[in-house]
Amino acid sequence: MNNSAKVIQKSLSGYSVTLVAVDEANQHLLFKWRNEPSIRQKMVNQSEIALAQHQQWYKSLKNKTDMQHFVIFYKNIAIGAINIKSKNEESLLHCAHAQVGIYIAHEKYKGNILAFSPSLLINDYAFKQLQIKQLSSKVRADNYVALKYNQQLGYHCAAEEGGFIEISLTADNYDRASKKLKLFLDRGSKIVERKIT
Repeated sequence: MNNSAKVIQKSLSGYSVTLVAVDEANQHLLFKWRNEPSIRQKMVNQSEIALAQHQQWYKSLKNKTDMQHFVIFYKNIAIGAINIKSKNEESLLHCAHAQVGIYIAHEKYKGNILAFSPSLLINDYAFKQLQIKQLSSKVRADNYVALKYNQQLGYHCAAEEGGFIEISLTADNYDRASKKLKLFLDRGSKIVERKIT
């Protein structure tokens, strides 16, 4: 696939979920969720966000080509958010390295196998559609659940620095690690109601 065939998608569907680009109708959810203590305490920036800050951020999204933010929907219920951002501020259509962030806000789906679905969807999009070579993220060193979750997707952990561990993923590692998860989640919505063990 050449660069001219790459396209920024406004929505992605698969593995029982749909990712919808943040827009006027759903952006208020991110403001609410991002300020919840259980989500905020796992962020790099743990400060509470003021409404004016959120509104300014939302307005700035319209002109950005280096990132995308999505609301995660399962059975038409908004359950969380996921984003992808170029590591060096290049357009997502041209970057080789991007960062991914996710949180599940809906209590019923925290710790659920469903949490893998949006990650599989955004990773497929990054590696296959956008042809990004590497994905990375920072995870709090004491967030053992998130570290295990990401390792199951094929991420490798680097050394701890400042209370965070940098994790990275290549397409090859992702393809190897995600085969069983994809088969499992492709079986339909009954299977995703289970908790992660």
